[in-house]
Amino acid sequence: MLAAFFLGSLFDAIRNLFDSVIDCKDRIWWDFFFKGEKEKVEQMDGYYFSYYQFDANAAIASFILVPVFICTGLSWFSLIPAVVGVICFADAVSLRKEIKRLAQEYLSNCSDQSSALPHDHVNARLQPSSVCGGVGVFAIKSIKKEALVFPGDNVEMVWISKTKLESANLIYCGQETI
Repeated sequence: MLAAFFLGSLFDAIRNLFDSVIDCKDRIWWDFFFKGEKEKVEQMDGYYFSYYQFDANAAIASFILVPVFICTGLSWFSLIPAVVGVICFADAVSLRKEIKRLAQEYLSNCSDQSSALPHDHVNARLQPSSVCGGVGVFAIKSIKKEALVFPGDNVEMVWISKTKLESANLIYCGQETI
């Protein structure tokens, strides 16, 4: 039992090293396991992550067994762990892609912003405007085309004519429509 624990820990360590090399530039999606709703994290773990861990560890074990069988003269038997290793590796890669996709989707659509700072993903802010003595919307960073100015602001743009603004007794400064 102690040997199984140490071998499992060794396989986990190898898998974690592999993961860190793959995700050296894009590790943000792993935040799902820390910031996600408990129920969603448990679902991801139960349906995807545990199978990914098993497949990755089985592939590592299989690839370690191939040279062992060859060195012991059982080269014919080395085909079994080689085939199992390839199948488990392919499944682990597929599961990992699906985990990453689901985690990124959850994090980007996360309705619970309580863990985020109030200004996360904000492209603009309201502040006094010297142009008309009122308040204006000012970009605080470069805004990509079709990006939301404020997070969660996906309501269609409504254009209001100058006439309607004037009849509402609002201070207006700018072009014909805003």
